[in-house]
Amino acid sequence: MNLYSHPLAPQFESQAHLLIQIEDFVISAIKGGALMSNHYRPASAVLEMDEADRFERMIRRFLMVYQPEYRYSEHIAAFWNACVALGLLDPDCDGLSMPELYFPRWQGMDSVRHLVALLQAEARSEAFRRAGHDRTYALRQRTLVIEDYARSLIARHCKLLVVRVDLGYLAQAQHQVTIDDVYAHLGVLNRQRYLDPVFEHLVGAIWCLEQGRTRGYHLHLTYFFNGSLLQNGWHKGQAIGALWQQITGGIGWVHNCHGDEFKYPRRGIGKIHRSVPEECENLLNALTYFGEFDKEPQYLRMRPEGRRVYRTGLVPGLDCGREPRFLGGFGDDEHACA
Repeated sequence: MNLYSHPLAPQFESQAHLLIQIEDFVISAIKGGALMSNHYRPASAVLEMDEADRFERMIRRFLMVYQPEYRYSEHIAAFWNACVALGLLDPDCDGLSMPELYFPRWQGMDSVRHLVALLQAEARSEAFRRAGHDRTYALRQRTLVIEDYARSLIARHCKLLVVRVDLGYLAQAQHQVTIDDVYAHLGVLNRQRYLDPVFEHLVGAIWCLEQGRTRGYHLHLTYFFNGSLLQNGWHKGQAIGALWQQITGGIGWVHNCHGDEFKYPRRGIGKIHRSVPEECENLLNALTYFGEFDKEPQYLRMRPEGRRVYRTGLVPGLDCGREPRFLGGFGDDEHACA
């Protein structure tokens, strides 16, 4: 049984959004609002039963997301640890069977209050408090790595055609998509760089995988083509979008960033000439998006062990069609879900 055929699963609730709901619950518990307080008591036994039922349904849904041997952000990991301590979760089994097996141990609002206390204790741990700082550091390192990578491409090519696309999933289909599906689709797309004619004259690539409140799992990709041989970034973006739709079976969402390229010339996409410093600076400024940490948090809350959240692609100067060789991944593997 998968997450979306489980009888407790809401019809249109995605893994990405459930994880963010868990994070919101943990943040609320740590802040200790009135409802979360250990001293909170509803005015009547009926109200307490209603609240207990609401929390039970919510936590049952949350537990279905759990998978062992995955890496989790600090808020999600804290929730799993608290559930294990409370006897609601077996850390060695996937979460789909947990609600039925473990909820006889559920003790209504007493369990909620105990869960909140455990979460607050987790938040005081050194590992929890360090996680946010580690993520910020990893983002700064990512910015430096990507900037160095782009400078090396500029140094090797007098002209670059820079193509930027954002890829994700249609809102009505996000409930069908897990993080494993995203990595599988991304893997197919990356392999097509050596097979599909749309990537002819490709000399470099950067991808970054994120998780947002509205868009769920989505990708930001920048492709660098030999600008002496190609002219039109919009057509490349359209072709890459069509390939993504094919890979995802028609549930993909595509934003071709070249639709308003000429309206916003400082966006650092399209034709970049090494002899024009302003164009090169616009490109470098645009690439800082991959490492921004002051926007809405869009880091992954869950990912398979060993999988990266961003990567650069081809070695600078290598055209598509030759034996591929990849630059190493950078920085984020030392930080959970950085």
